Amino acid sequence: MSRPKEDIGSFFKRLEKKFSREDLARINYAYTTAKRVHEKQKRDSGERYFEHLRRCVLILVDELKFYDADFIIILLFHDTFEDCPWYVRLFIRFYFGKKIALAIKDLSKPKLIFFLGSKKLRDQYYFWHLKKAGSITKLRKTIDRLDNMRTIWGCAPAKQRRKIEETEKYFFRYLEDIRKEYPREATHLEQELRLALAQAKKSLTGGEY
Repeated sequence: MSRPKEDIGSFFKRLEKKFSREDLARINYAYTTAKRVHEKQKRDSGERYFEHLRRCVLILVDELKFYDADFIIILLFHDTFEDCPWYVRLFIRFYFGKKIALAIKDLSKPKLIFFLGSKKLRDQYYFWHLKKAGSITKLRKTIDRLDNMRTIWGCAPAKQRRKIEETEKYFFRYLEDIRKEYPREATHLEQELRLALAQAKKSLTGGEY
Protein backbone atom coordinates (compact mmCIF):
# COMPACT_ATOMS: atom_id res chain seq x y z
CA MET A 1 0.00 0.00 0.00
CA SER A 2 1.72 3.17 -1.21
CA ARG A 3 1.59 6.31 0.90
CA PRO A 4 2.40 9.97 0.31
CA LYS A 5 5.62 11.24 1.83
CA GLU A 6 5.24 11.77 5.57
CA ASP A 7 6.75 14.28 7.95
CA ILE A 8 5.95 15.37 11.48
CA GLY A 9 3.42 17.93 10.24
CA SER A 10 1.38 15.51 8.16
CA PHE A 11 1.66 12.87 10.88
CA PHE A 12 0.11 15.08 13.56
CA LYS A 13 -2.45 16.73 11.30
CA ARG A 14 -4.44 13.48 11.23
CA LEU A 15 -4.35 13.28 15.04
CA GLU A 16 -5.21 16.87 16.01
CA LYS A 17 -8.97 16.36 16.23
CA LYS A 18 -8.75 12.89 17.75
CA PHE A 19 -6.79 13.57 20.94
CA SER A 20 -6.59 16.01 23.81
CA ARG A 21 -3.69 18.47 24.05
CA GLU A 22 -2.21 16.35 26.81
CA ASP A 23 -2.27 13.19 24.70
CA LEU A 24 -0.91 15.02 21.66
CA ALA A 25 1.98 16.28 23.80
CA ARG A 26 2.72 12.73 24.99
CA ILE A 27 2.59 11.36 21.44
CA ASN A 28 4.80 14.20 20.20
CA TYR A 29 7.38 13.47 22.88
CA ALA A 30 7.31 9.75 22.01
CA TYR A 31 7.65 10.58 18.31
CA THR A 32 10.67 12.84 18.75
CA THR A 33 12.28 10.52 21.30
CA ALA A 34 11.88 7.43 19.10
CA LYS A 35 13.28 9.34 16.14
CA ARG A 36 16.30 10.40 18.20
CA VAL A 37 17.12 7.04 19.83
CA HIS A 38 16.91 5.23 16.47
CA GLU A 39 18.63 7.98 14.47
CA LYS A 40 21.76 5.96 13.63
CA GLN A 41 19.87 2.80 12.78
CA LYS A 42 19.03 1.65 9.26
CA ARG A 43 16.82 -1.13 7.98
CA ASP A 44 18.20 -3.84 5.70
CA SER A 45 17.11 -1.78 2.69
CA GLY A 46 19.12 1.22 3.90
CA GLU A 47 15.97 3.09 4.86
CA ARG A 48 15.95 5.14 8.06
CA TYR A 49 14.63 2.86 10.81
CA PHE A 50 12.18 5.42 12.16
CA GLU A 51 10.13 5.13 8.95
CA HIS A 52 9.08 1.63 10.02
CA LEU A 53 7.94 2.84 13.44
CA ARG A 54 5.93 5.67 11.94
CA ARG A 55 4.34 3.42 9.31
CA CYS A 56 3.14 1.07 12.05
CA VAL A 57 1.26 3.98 13.61
CA LEU A 58 -0.18 4.88 10.20
CA ILE A 59 -1.50 1.33 9.83
CA LEU A 60 -3.20 1.76 13.20
CA VAL A 61 -4.80 5.15 12.57
CA ASP A 62 -5.22 5.34 8.77
CA GLU A 63 -6.16 1.76 8.01
CA LEU A 64 -7.69 0.48 11.25
CA LYS A 65 -9.12 3.84 12.40
CA PHE A 66 -7.97 2.90 15.90
CA TYR A 67 -7.25 5.97 17.99
CA ASP A 68 -5.53 5.27 21.29
CA ALA A 69 -2.65 7.40 22.57
CA ASP A 70 -0.95 4.63 24.56
CA PHE A 71 -1.17 2.26 21.58
CA ILE A 72 0.51 4.87 19.35
CA ILE A 73 3.29 5.45 21.88
CA ILE A 74 3.89 1.71 22.22
CA LEU A 75 4.17 1.31 18.44
CA LEU A 76 6.63 4.19 18.23
CA PHE A 77 8.80 2.46 20.84
CA HIS A 78 8.09 -1.17 19.99
CA ASP A 79 11.68 -1.95 18.90
CA THR A 80 13.43 0.34 21.34
CA PHE A 81 14.11 -2.23 24.07
CA GLU A 82 15.78 -4.55 21.56
CA ASP A 83 17.81 -1.98 19.65
CA CYS A 84 18.75 0.79 22.09
CA PRO A 85 20.88 1.07 25.26
CA TRP A 86 19.46 -0.11 28.58
CA TYR A 87 19.06 3.42 29.94
CA VAL A 88 16.50 4.20 27.21
CA ARG A 89 14.27 1.52 28.74
CA LEU A 90 14.56 3.19 32.14
CA PHE A 91 13.77 6.58 30.61
CA ILE A 92 10.63 5.28 28.90
CA ARG A 93 9.41 3.66 32.10
CA PHE A 94 10.07 6.84 34.08
CA TYR A 95 8.45 9.22 31.61
CA PHE A 96 5.65 7.16 30.06
CA GLY A 97 4.92 4.80 32.94
CA LYS A 98 5.08 1.14 33.89
CA LYS A 99 2.08 0.10 31.76
CA ILE A 100 3.64 1.28 28.51
CA ALA A 101 7.08 -0.07 29.45
CA LEU A 102 5.63 -3.54 30.13
CA ALA A 103 3.69 -3.48 26.85
CA ILE A 104 6.90 -2.71 24.96
CA LYS A 105 8.68 -5.49 26.83
CA ASP A 106 5.98 -7.95 25.71
CA LEU A 107 6.80 -7.07 22.09
CA SER A 108 10.57 -7.36 22.55
CA LYS A 109 12.74 -10.38 21.89
CA PRO A 110 14.96 -11.34 24.84
CA LYS A 111 18.72 -10.98 24.63
CA LEU A 112 20.59 -13.67 22.72
CA ILE A 113 22.89 -14.28 25.68
CA PHE A 114 20.02 -16.08 27.44
CA PHE A 115 19.90 -18.60 24.57
CA LEU A 116 23.66 -19.17 24.23
CA GLY A 117 23.70 -17.02 21.12
CA SER A 118 21.13 -19.14 19.25
CA LYS A 119 18.71 -16.98 17.25
CA LYS A 120 16.65 -20.06 16.42
CA LEU A 121 16.05 -20.90 20.10
CA ARG A 122 15.42 -17.25 20.94
CA ASP A 123 12.86 -16.90 18.17
CA GLN A 124 11.09 -20.14 19.13
CA TYR A 125 10.78 -18.88 22.68
CA TYR A 126 9.57 -15.48 21.48
CA PHE A 127 6.75 -16.86 19.34
CA TRP A 128 5.76 -19.25 22.14
CA HIS A 129 5.61 -16.23 24.45
CA LEU A 130 3.43 -14.31 21.96
CA LYS A 131 1.07 -17.27 21.68
CA LYS A 132 0.29 -16.87 25.39
CA ALA A 133 -0.03 -13.07 25.19
CA GLY A 134 -3.30 -11.18 25.13
CA SER A 135 -5.13 -10.07 22.00
CA ILE A 136 -3.91 -6.48 22.27
CA THR A 137 -0.26 -7.63 22.25
CA LYS A 138 -0.93 -9.87 19.25
CA LEU A 139 -2.66 -6.96 17.51
CA ARG A 140 0.37 -4.71 18.02
CA LYS A 141 2.76 -7.40 16.82
CA THR A 142 0.67 -8.17 13.74
CA ILE A 143 0.72 -4.49 12.75
CA ASP A 144 4.51 -4.62 13.04
CA ARG A 145 4.65 -7.79 10.95
CA LEU A 146 2.37 -6.34 8.27
CA ASP A 147 4.72 -3.42 7.69
CA ASN A 148 7.70 -5.77 7.70
CA MET A 149 6.07 -7.97 5.07
CA ARG A 150 5.17 -4.98 2.90
CA THR A 151 8.82 -3.91 2.89
CA ILE A 152 10.49 -7.32 2.94
CA TRP A 153 12.00 -6.76 -0.51
CA GLY A 154 14.83 -4.90 1.25
CA CYS A 155 16.03 -8.06 3.03
CA ALA A 156 18.33 -10.81 1.83
CA PRO A 157 16.51 -13.76 0.18
CA ALA A 158 17.20 -16.12 3.10
CA LYS A 159 15.66 -13.64 5.53
CA GLN A 160 12.69 -13.12 3.23
CA ARG A 161 12.01 -16.86 3.20
CA ARG A 162 12.33 -17.07 6.98
CA LYS A 163 9.94 -14.17 7.54
CA ILE A 164 7.41 -15.59 5.08
CA GLU A 165 7.50 -18.96 6.85
CA GLU A 166 7.17 -17.33 10.28
CA THR A 167 4.22 -15.28 9.13
CA GLU A 168 2.37 -18.27 7.73
CA LYS A 169 3.14 -20.43 10.76
CA TYR A 170 2.26 -18.01 13.54
CA PHE A 171 0.42 -14.88 12.55
CA PHE A 172 -2.81 -16.29 11.15
CA ARG A 173 -3.17 -18.17 14.44
CA TYR A 174 -2.67 -14.90 16.28
CA LEU A 175 -5.35 -13.33 14.11
CA GLU A 176 -7.83 -15.98 15.27
CA ASP A 177 -7.30 -14.75 18.84
CA ILE A 178 -7.35 -11.09 17.81
CA ARG A 179 -10.69 -11.60 16.05
CA LYS A 180 -12.39 -12.51 19.33
CA GLU A 181 -11.89 -8.98 20.70
CA TYR A 182 -11.10 -6.93 17.58
CA PRO A 183 -13.02 -8.53 14.68
CA ARG A 184 -12.93 -5.50 12.36
CA GLU A 185 -9.20 -4.98 12.85
CA ALA A 186 -8.47 -8.69 12.44
CA THR A 187 -10.38 -8.86 9.16
CA HIS A 188 -8.43 -5.96 7.66
CA LEU A 189 -5.06 -7.20 8.90
CA GLU A 190 -5.69 -10.70 7.56
CA GLN A 191 -6.59 -9.37 4.11
CA GLU A 192 -3.55 -7.10 3.99
CA LEU A 193 -1.19 -9.73 5.39
CA ARG A 194 -2.30 -12.29 2.79
CA LEU A 195 -1.80 -9.71 0.04
CA ALA A 196 1.67 -8.80 1.35
CA LEU A 197 2.61 -12.49 1.55
CA ALA A 198 1.50 -13.12 -2.02
CA GLN A 199 3.49 -10.16 -3.28
CA ALA A 200 6.55 -11.19 -1.26
CA LYS A 201 6.48 -14.72 -2.66
CA LYS A 202 6.02 -13.46 -6.20
CA SER A 203 8.95 -11.06 -6.04
CA LEU A 204 11.34 -13.32 -4.13
CA THR A 205 14.33 -14.26 -6.25
CA GLY A 206 12.71 -13.82 -9.63
CA GLY A 207 9.30 -14.96 -8.50
CA GLU A 208 10.36 -18.36 -7.15
CA TYR A 209 9.57 -19.54 -3.65
